Amino acid sequence: MNKEEYFRQKSKAAELQVKLLTRDLEARKDELQQTKKDVQSQQLQTETAKNSLQEANHTVERVTQQLSSLRQQAQQQTACKDKLRRELQESQFQSKRYRTALAAAFKLVDDLGAKTTLGQLLECTDQQLSRTGALVKFKPSEEGCAGNRVFQVGRGGSVAPRTSTGPEGPYASDHSDDEAPLQAGRERIRDFYTPSRAIKRETGRASQDSDTEPRAKKRKLGDGSPPRNILLDE
Repeated sequence: MNKEEYFRQKSKAAELQVKLLTRDLEARKDELQQTKKDVQSQQLQTETAKNSLQEANHTVERVTQQLSSLRQQAQQQTACKDKLRRELQESQFQSKRYRTALAAAFKLVDDLGAKTTLGQLLECTDQQLSRTGALVKFKPSEEGCAGNRVFQVGRGGSVAPRTSTGPEGPYASDHSDDEAPLQAGRERIRDFYTPSRAIKRETGRASQDSDTEPRAKKRKLGDGSPPRNILLDE
């Protein structure tokens, strides 16, 4: 075998090896490109995850602020509810107090039951407490007298006396001897609507009540204590 043939075979083997290496290089390049694409896809996913995380953080902050605002509103509503409850209790107490005083005034006047009813007095009291300032007309009861009795409740809480028309013209019931018990009842109710004057009027009229008016009813205590007069609270 001569040298020319030997080198020809060597050249063919080298060419074959170059082709194999070239094919391997192309395959490696394809793998590299695919790897780059995968890396880019992962980077994109990472960016998307970061954006989602930021949005979630913003959402958490917003929800936290809303929760704090709702807590403040709940505290304010609770405070308002407590305030309204206290006001309601105070109003109920005052209403009960005035109703009790009104019932006491109703019982103290002997002949008042024949002229009006407790329901009418309570209606007048409710309108006075609501400060409507309206004119309240009391209809007489079936057992009472025939004339209508008009009580005018104003800012000062005064009760207008009844006037009638007789044979000699209009006259005020204050000047009639027959209307003395009714006038006493009116004065007691007027004292109820002006509590600051009630005690003074009771003190100044103590001597007159014994001669010109029926004696006030007294409440007997259950424990055997001596009876006592019922006074109106201010």
